Amino acid sequence: MKRDNGGWRCRALALVLGLGLIWPLAALAAEGRTSAAGASDDVLGLAGLVELALERQPQLQQAAANREAARARQVQQRSHFWPQLAGDARWVKSRNERTLTGNPGDRQLSAGLTLDQAVFDYALYGQAEAAGWEVDAYDRQYQAVVNQVVAEVRSAYFNLMTGKELLAVSQAQEADTRAFRDRTRRLLDQGLAARPELARAELDLAEAQRKVIENRANLRRLAAALALAVGVPQVYDLEVGGVVTARPQELAEADLEDVAQARRPEIQRLDYLARAAAASIEAAWGGHLPTLDLRADLGQSGRDTLDDEYHDYGLYLGLPIFTGWRTTGAVVERRALHRAALKALEQQRQSVRSEVRQGWQGLLEARAKVEVGAVQLMAAEENWRLVKGRYDNGLATPLELSEARTQRFSAQAAVVQAHYGVLAALAELDRAVGGGLEPFLPAAAPAAPAAPPPGGQR
Repeated sequence: MKRDNGGWRCRALALVLGLGLIWPLAALAAEGRTSAAGASDDVLGLAGLVELALERQPQLQQAAANREAARARQVQQRSHFWPQLAGDARWVKSRNERTLTGNPGDRQLSAGLTLDQAVFDYALYGQAEAAGWEVDAYDRQYQAVVNQVVAEVRSAYFNLMTGKELLAVSQAQEADTRAFRDRTRRLLDQGLAARPELARAELDLAEAQRKVIENRANLRRLAAALALAVGVPQVYDLEVGGVVTARPQELAEADLEDVAQARRPEIQRLDYLARAAAASIEAAWGGHLPTLDLRADLGQSGRDTLDDEYHDYGLYLGLPIFTGWRTTGAVVERRALHRAALKALEQQRQSVRSEVRQGWQGLLEARAKVEVGAVQLMAAEENWRLVKGRYDNGLATPLELSEARTQRFSAQAAVVQAHYGVLAALAELDRAVGGGLEPFLPAAAPAAPAAPPPGGQR
């Protein structure tokens, strides 16, 4: 009898344990889709998916449009500091039909230019300052959306890769169970096995087939989730794969919290909005102050022709006396909005602090699961080897063999999930900090095809 004791898994785990089991390498062994000629198609990895998402994701396009609109509003607001030049032309014919006064032919022609320059308007300075802070706020909002899109793509990508690995494990389990069922059937025909053994093997095979069906359906759902994160209609026709390696680095929870407070664009955005609210208070309070404008008119006029030239210029002082408490109400409103902006900023700081703590705890948990999963898999492999030997010698029941096989493949699935769990936890921690951790190394060169999962005769 040939016996597969999962040696390739043990060697892989030994390599991971040798590297410290802290930053495991997640080798994404995917079933390659081949073309009619037999050559494998191009593989779209994590970096390519992120790049595609930054080009196609509607959320990002919306944030870019909002940022452009904010910049345009700033240009509009700053335009009030520049001279305003306007042209005017009129042709007027007048006659009072009731009193029959005026000549039916009376006409008045005029054409000229008007120049208006604001000399002092305190409200304009506050409005311009608020517009500038709003532009900065929308810039930070755009970066926040970028970070969120990248995080969603990473999460969906790792989920899809986990699903592909789990499908490979379930397919290996199905092949392993089918081979055992066929062997048991042959032994039964030779009178060397009992019917309960075959019945148990058939039951195990049905359960393995059910897992394959579920994992295939789950893989389609994960592919749809990745398509949604990237912003494309679907990714079923894309070969998604690649190798992602965690970048070794020293991290500390307290340091990460400080970094997040300074780096998270959501915090910066609310800080800028609070400053814009403060500037808007000044703009509203400026309604109490006088305004000073320089105005000049130059043109020509006449009855039938533009023979007469006119020009005038001067300073115009505007002094608000009573506006029905409109300005006072505006100041009160802006001060309330400023207080609300400060509270929103405070709340966001607390939320970021909580997200970093959760991300840190998630990373510690993921690391622990890798270590436990490695030990569990080695124990399951050893248990399978012992039970298989006892079964071949007639000392173990089919139920014991079935349980050992199930534990073995469950341990393999747990190792897969633990490895990708570390990468997913790193991606989430990077998002919580506000980016900049660079948790992954550049994509490695295409690796040779991975060894097939354990299977064959038992």
